This record gives sequence, C-alpha cells and structure tokens, in this order.
Amino acid sequence: MKQIFWRIKITNIICLDGCPGTGKSTQCNLLREYFREYRVNGLVIVEKNYEPFKSLVRSWWSNRSDEWLFTEKQIQDFAVARGETFRRHFSNRPDLDLLVIDRYIYTSGVYQRNKEGITPEDIIELNLQRGAPLPDLSLLLDCNADISYERIRKRDILTRKNEVFAISLERMKHIRNRYLSLLRSRKELIRVETNRSPEEIHQDIITLIC
Repeated sequence: MKQIFWRIKITNIICLDGCPGTGKSTQCNLLREYFREYRVNGLVIVEKNYEPFKSLVRSWWSNRSDEWLFTEKQIQDFAVARGETFRRHFSNRPDLDLLVIDRYIYTSGVYQRNKEGITPEDIIELNLQRGAPLPDLSLLLDCNADISYERIRKRDILTRKNEVFAISLERMKHIRNRYLSLLRSRKELIRVETNRSPEEIHQDIITLIC
C-alpha cells in the first residue's frame, strides 16, 4: 500500500466562503472524506453549530427585520460571540493539524448590512479585534451569479427548502459583488472558480493546502 505523507504548507485555519450555490458544502464534504481516507488530523466545522454563536444565530433569526438589516449592537454581538466560540472550542486543539471553517468572517462582512452603512471591511476588522483569528488560507468559491442562482433553485426543489439569503437573481448578484469587493481589499482571499466539476475544484483546493 502506498504511504501518503501529509505536508502542511500553512498553519491551522482554512476558510471556505462565498455565495450560496458556489459549492462550499460539497467541498467541505469532500475534505472530510479526504481527511478520513488519508488520516489527516483535520476538522471541518460550521460555526453556527457551536455555542455561543449558535444561540445568537437562532435569536437573530427569530427576531430578524423584514429588511434583513443588522443593528450596530447585533454586529458587535456576533463579533464577540465568534471570538468566544473559537476560544471555547478551538483555541487549544493540539490534536488538530487543520481546522476548516464553512463560512466565517467574510460572510459577516457581506451579509451584515445596516442603515448606518458599515462596510464589509469594517465588520471583518471588528471580528478580528474581538478574537476571531485570521485564517491562514481564505478561499472565495465563486462563479457567475446566474449559475449559482440556478443551482440553488434546483436544490430548493429537491430539498423542498428555500435558500433564505438568495431570494432573487438580483439579490444574488448583489451578494456576489460584495464578495468581489472583499477580494480586492483583502489580500489573504484567494478566488477559486467553481463553474467546474466538484472533483476539479477539490483537486485545486488540495493543491492549495498540501
């Protein structure tokens, strides 16, 4: 049997972010399979499954405004909860070589709009100040908005659920533009084109982290 040597070129934290329908969940599942197959000490997580971030997401969802706007206090609270969640669950994990996060500070920067016009960059910096570590590798999974919108429409039909953050093509285009603006301002972000097969995308991601 051929022996596999896992060679880390980066430290610990990898983030996969991007619009709905760009393949984040698929790639996270493929990474889980890869970690199991090659016995990599890696963990793939979704923040909203861990406290106190989990409770805050549920509270916001129950009391969200019709315009999906965030108050300045809510933005602050999310940043504090994110920092505390990381400290509580992931700050001391010598058993882990890699921690992969499905959506992270960039999601907050893109989605947490408010009437005062706080910028995505401001929100990201606030999260970093409140204890969220900057990823060692940040991947923006991206494709044309028409493609990602069509994917989630097909997924919604199959699952009989609705993607709450992409209720129209125009909304999807707006979300993508905010991500692309971060791509220009955040030098750590690397764009990964996802208008390809999941296997091709997976190989590119493995190349980036191995």
